[in-house]
Amino acid sequence: MRRTTIIGLGALLLGTSALGTAPLAARSPTPQPQMVQTEAGIVHGALDAGVESWKGIPFAAPPVGDLRWRMPQPAARWQGVREATAYRNDCMQLPFPSDAAPLGTPPAEDCLYANVWKPAGASAKLPVLFWIYGGGFVNGGSSPPTYSGAALAKQGLMVVSFNYRLGRFGTFAHPALAAANEDKGLAGNYGLMDQVAALQWVKRNIARFGGDPANITIIGESAGGMSVHALLTSPLSQGLFQRAVIMSGGDGQMMGPKDGSAATIGEAFAATRGIKGSDAAALKALRALPADQVIDGLNLEGMFKGQLGPYSPPFP
Repeated sequence: MRRTTIIGLGALLLGTSALGTAPLAARSPTPQPQMVQTEAGIVHGALDAGVESWKGIPFAAPPVGDLRWRMPQPAARWQGVREATAYRNDCMQLPFPSDAAPLGTPPAEDCLYANVWKPAGASAKLPVLFWIYGGGFVNGGSSPPTYSGAALAKQGLMVVSFNYRLGRFGTFAHPALAAANEDKGLAGNYGLMDQVAALQWVKRNIARFGGDPANITIIGESAGGMSVHALLTSPLSQGLFQRAVIMSGGDGQMMGPKDGSAATIGEAFAATRGIKGSDAAALKALRALPADQVIDGLNLEGMFKGQLGPYSPPFP
């Protein structure tokens, strides 16, 4: 888990040769911030210090209201040009003062956004580095400055970062969800589903930015490394990437007690909010809970102290 130090993406420069970085000569002479036509609409990026970037691009619909605890749904199309020059909200969580990679945006449930960096004016197909942040699956986001992809972009890479749901928003099971069966049996690991959805978005859209959809490397640290393990074995992510890098991650034990049933843990949490039963009314009540009540004090700092509460992590 992330504790006191974080290796910024810029520190990975030593290994970029293995990804086949594009020649820096393959650039237009006077680069300008691009308008890129994505599948959902046009985005307008920024140009700074030899790097073009697009931030806050929706790769899925906001997982709010009836989409809380649903697999990610397609992002809505928009008309006109969408400004993509600033990070959007990181996913809902409880930040803590000693975080080595403090967030640059306020957390919110509306958080499923991606960010793209590339060397300014590059015209060749660029190898793509897909970054998955750590944080114990309860904290983290794409906005911390240490996770900027600008330094690697200057070396000829296209870098993509994104947000995925955390804590009880990202990992939750309950009999009411099972009874509703809204996603044809796919339930529980919503944060990992977000990662797959982000990879699918990259596969479909990255060529429009100048990236090579046949040359994608996924890389993650801590919980991000554990996520890479999961993506390597999941049938949902097959064919979405070519290489994988795991940094201080594994799919072994998470902290806290075990429980044989994630749904049992979900029921225990619901009971703390006065919600009982497994019918549609119970599910409606769960989805109506204010976000801070769903968080209920859960964060990485508390996990290290054994203060999990009723919570089922992705890898019990």
